[in-house]
Parts: sequence; structure tokens; C-alpha cells
Amino acid sequence: MMFTVLLLAAACGGESEPKDTGKTGDVKDVVQDTAAEVLPEAVEEDLAVEAGDLALPDEATLPDTAPEAVEDVIPEIEPELPPELPPQELPPIVDHIVINEFVVTPTDQEFVEIYNGTGASVALSGWTLHVTTGSGENSWKLPDASLENGTFLLLKAGDQGNLTPIQAGDSLLPNQGGIIAIADGSGEGADSVAYGTKGPAPGPIHSTSTGRITDGGDSDNDATDFNWDPTPTPGQTNDIPGVALASSALVLNELFMNKDDDAADFIELSNAVWGDADVSGWTLIISGAGKGDDYVFPQGTVVAGSGLFVLDEAQFPEFADLADKGFIYLFDTNGIRVLQKGWSTLPQDGSASVGYLQPPAADAYPFCFDSGTCSLVSLTPTKGEKNKAL
Repeated sequence: MMFTVLLLAAACGGESEPKDTGKTGDVKDVVQDTAAEVLPEAVEEDLAVEAGDLALPDEATLPDTAPEAVEDVIPEIEPELPPELPPQELPPIVDHIVINEFVVTPTDQEFVEIYNGTGASVALSGWTLHVTTGSGENSWKLPDASLENGTFLLLKAGDQGNLTPIQAGDSLLPNQGGIIAIADGSGEGADSVAYGTKGPAPGPIHSTSTGRITDGGDSDNDATDFNWDPTPTPGQTNDIPGVALASSALVLNELFMNKDDDAADFIELSNAVWGDADVSGWTLIISGAGKGDDYVFPQGTVVAGSGLFVLDEAQFPEFADLADKGFIYLFDTNGIRVLQKGWSTLPQDGSASVGYLQPPAADAYPFCFDSGTCSLVSLTPTKGEKNKAL
């Protein structure tokens, strides 16, 4: 999958200031000395220069100019997008075993990858894996083995599995969102990650993964430590782009679904700044009810400054139906995640939409993952128009 980036930067230049040649008195001396050498003595007196004579007048008198002429010479100033933020600094490698990457669908390919960056071998006897879903918690015993420093262990369920169920459901990981945690032999929590509708790490869609942007890197912020990977690397070093949330001009404006009329569903984005935003090749991940897919903006897609972009059901990918719970993520062409929004209270009867009465600033609620943390409110559906209160 190809990606295009929209990274805007302001450039500025300057000119050097004229060099100060000295005080006015110095000029007077030079003029007088020169005059004494080449002119008669009578003329020399007339060339005497007073220091005050060299000063410019306080105000320069300019000729009157017709308003039409002034307009002709004033250049048209185009509004500019603010420069995008660079990806955050790489999180530090921590001294404990971490959850490094995971796949949630398809079921027969689900895995949780753990990584040992402690600098020493770690015995996993008694360690456990716990997954919190919308309906409870499932748990498994890890294999009785040692994990060498700098190596990976894949935890799989089902026929391919190396886990012993303690309390488990039909699948290892829920598609829509969950919390994955590992605990050591004493029951002490070693690491966890919350994704999708359960937390700020991105929820991966079919045949893709979510992983740390650097193996073993952990800053205790799932939103920036993890990113989406369209090409999973189970048991190998991650090759995942960085994260620069709140750096894009585009923000979520409104979401609408009607369970009885799928054709009416839409997602509305707004351009939060004055300048036009070219999003050719950017990727929008859409997920609801555990189904999701990616939409790549066609070449030439431009969202006008302070304008709206509507993606309706006819344009949605095959599996990207909206539902009462779900999430969207926006990525530039380098795969850098610049926007995320989740919802948990989208009405299903078409009576209302959710969004913002005023388009939020690009940096509003950057780490949110559901209606509460994203501060979404109920609205009167207004596709392609200014939002209205319910």
C-alpha cells in the first residue's frame, strides 16, 4: 500500500543590515580634510559640514497615491497551513518484558508478540497473559521457557497455540478493542496495552497489526508508543512508522449512521485552518462492530481551508460499516498517524449524529478513543453543512 505525505513547513530568509560607517562627526572630518587638499581655502569654509545636517528628516514626505494604484502593488497573501509536528522522540527501551506487536483478525492468525529488552534471560515459568474484552476477561498460562535478551516470543491460541487456557473464549483477541496484559510468576503486572475502543493504541484491521514503533520502547503512552503496521512482522524487528498526533489540518467533524439505511451513513472531516490541504494518498482507517478497512484518498484530493470533506457509504471500503462503537485513524503517506477518534454512543436509529458543534482545533483530544475521551456530542445530522445542536 502506497502512502503520500503532506508535511508543510514555513521558510524564512533575511538580508544583512548595512554596516555602520561611524559617527557623523567622522564624516565631517573626512570631508574637511579632503577639501583642504584639493580646493582653495575660501571654498573650504563653505564645505564645512555640521553633524545635524546629515540626519534624515523625522518623516519622509511621499507623493499621494491613488487607492487603485496601491491595490495594484500590494501582493496577494495566501494563507498558509501551520508546519506539521515531527514524529515524537523514540520511547526509551525499558528493563521489563513488553507486549511488542499483535494481530486481532483473522482469528487463525491472531498473535501477541512479547519482547525481552532487559539485557538478561528471563524465565517465563508462571507468567500469564490476560485479555479484557467487552464482556469480561480471558487468561492463559505462558509456556514454561526462558526468553533470551533481544528475542521475541509469539503467543498464539487455537491449533497453532503455545498457550494453556485458564479462562478463555473462542478467540485470542477481540477485533473492536481490548486490553492485553502480561503478569510475571508472582502475579505482578509486567506490561499492558489498551487498543481500539478500549484504549488509545490503534486497533488493527484485517490482516494488519499494531506494534511499538521501536522494539521494547515504552514511554507509558499507548497512543504514541504504538502505531498501525499494514505488513506485520511476527517474531521479527518492527518496521513501523512514527506518530505525530495533532499535526494534521484535518479533524473529525461529524459521524452518522442509520441501521435501517446503510446508504445514509457518512463520516465528515473538516479542515481546521485557512489554507487548502492536499491529502492525496493519505489513508483513513474506518472500523465499526469489529469490521474495518482502509480508504486511500485519490490523487488530487484537496480539502479547502475551513472546508468539509464527506465520505459516505458509497465510498466506504467493503468491511468499513459504521456501528454504535468504532474508531477512525488518519495516516499520511509515510504511515505516520496524525489523527484518531473513537466513539461509543453513535445512535443506530438515524435520529442523531455525533461530532462537534464547532470544528475542534487539530490538537484537541489527541489521545482519545471513545465518545467520552473525545468529547463527542449528539447533533442534528447536517451532511456537508455546518453542524447543529440536537
